[in-house]
Amino acid sequence: MPILYTEPHAPTGPPVSAEREVATVTWTSRSGVETILSNWRSGFLLTAGSKGLGMPQYQLYLRESGALDGDVVTGVRAKPREIFLPIAIYGNDRADALAKRAMLASVFDPLAVNGGGEGVLTVAEPGAEPRSIRAYYTEGMEGAEGKEEAGLNWAKFGITLHASEPYWQGVETSRLWSIGQTTETFLPIGPPKYLKVRTAQVIGTAVPVDCPGDTRSYPRWTIHGPVAAGASFVNRTLGLTWKLNRALSATDVVVVDTRPRRRTIVLNGTDNLWPSLEPASDLWPLAPGANVVDMNLGGAGDTTSVQLTFVPLYKTAYPTAAPQTLAARTA
Repeated sequence: MPILYTEPHAPTGPPVSAEREVATVTWTSRSGVETILSNWRSGFLLTAGSKGLGMPQYQLYLRESGALDGDVVTGVRAKPREIFLPIAIYGNDRADALAKRAMLASVFDPLAVNGGGEGVLTVAEPGAEPRSIRAYYTEGMEGAEGKEEAGLNWAKFGITLHASEPYWQGVETSRLWSIGQTTETFLPIGPPKYLKVRTAQVIGTAVPVDCPGDTRSYPRWTIHGPVAAGASFVNRTLGLTWKLNRALSATDVVVVDTRPRRRTIVLNGTDNLWPSLEPASDLWPLAPGANVVDMNLGGAGDTTSVQLTFVPLYKTAYPTAAPQTLAARTA
């Protein structure tokens, strides 16, 4: 019978390692101990079946009427997130496997009295910035010893984590604007755009600030004096403003933290300036994407500066832009 034959072709590029395509999943305990849960060489493997890495669950607030069909949605909020991680552990022998199980129990301990507490789960896809979320261990490592759950030198766990804040965090971003140089200075605010800082009492109007997250992110402002009373910060994109009715001397530093459940306005690290906030103010977030911001600071001097720091938030642990495809890498 005839034998089919095709001419062999030389490979067009270096071989692609399948291992490189696996996300790196890391747990950092409250005490700072990092454990890679996806590194089979160290005895830990994240198996198939993870849950809770995508969209958060949402709760709808509804209003009904006895005279009308249906209902009206009066509000929407993201609910706390539950994350499920199926983990396999194995060791060179039983003693090694038991030591790994004990170590994992230690780093996931949620009790502060034991040195534990809230940890950080980080997911890093190949070629993308990592996404992290703060969470507590709740269950999964009770120690079932059935035939399908444990052996002489291995064990499987389904770890459940509770994240009170449902959004994944990106890499912290910081921007700085200052006054005091007669020459013009250029500060990066996200390539390829730059902000020109000029000698002026109004530090910036129509300043572009880009938020790479895909949900609203709440900034922290650090203001160094001198600044006259009535300094206002406006997010034109959202149509929101906050104003501080307190003058600052050249040695004063005010930190305005707009993050929910952490909102504070602190002078020089100790004094509460919340009473100096204009009553109609809104400590606004940054919208996803482009924001146009006005920073109106009167009475500015050589030491006046404004620093904006925020952590972009994301609905999922997945990269916004898909990593480079295998075909593109091997071409």
